[in-house]
Amino acid sequence: MAEPLPESVILGSVQTHESGDSEWTAELSLSHTAVVALTSAGEFAIPLKRLQIDRLVDGALLLSDPEHEDWTITVRDTRLLEHPVLNRVPHLSLQIRRLKESATARRSRRLALVFLALFAVAIATLFAIAPALVRFAVARIPYEVESALGKETARELTNLVTVINHDELASRLGAVTNRMADQLRLLRPRCEFAILDTLEVNALALPGGRVFVTRGLLRAVRNGEELA
Repeated sequence: MAEPLPESVILGSVQTHESGDSEWTAELSLSHTAVVALTSAGEFAIPLKRLQIDRLVDGALLLSDPEHEDWTITVRDTRLLEHPVLNRVPHLSLQIRRLKESATARRSRRLALVFLALFAVAIATLFAIAPALVRFAVARIPYEVESALGKETARELTNLVTVINHDELASRLGAVTNRMADQLRLLRPRCEFAILDTLEVNALALPGGRVFVTRGLLRAVRNGEELA
């Protein structure tokens, strides 16, 4: 017997991926053994023991059956994750917990990036109108805040661009940083250097002491003095 979803029926859609893509609006319900999508083309059911739940880029849920890869169910109403039937199945409960943790982490990253952007705008404005006041304010930003912002931004950056460990390029970068060792030791926090695998000629210093140098910059400079 299918169990109704919380509060009201949740609508979704069924997509087929063979012999031309097709899509039907679906009404979802759950039994103790399967999730069922009722469409005008018929009934599509996924046994709970094989159900896989993923989250699409736009936040919608994708329900799939590894044994039937020719069709999937898309659900935009995330109340589905609260259904007690799903949360009583161990492997589904684990999937749901990971999806919620992932969503929370994405929200935290977005908030951190928004804060960083606002912070950068505020700092730029202050530098334009009151350099002395800005230096005073920046010097009093807690290291924990600066480090957290830098770490979060570095994670976003390395998700987009690969960090490489190239012996020749690392040697060139190390030759410069070694010559600057006395000055770098005076900095707080200490600098950490990494090489980004992109031909763009650029370098980026993040809050917290993280410094990224691109492969393109290391290839473009002729000597260590230019790089420094």
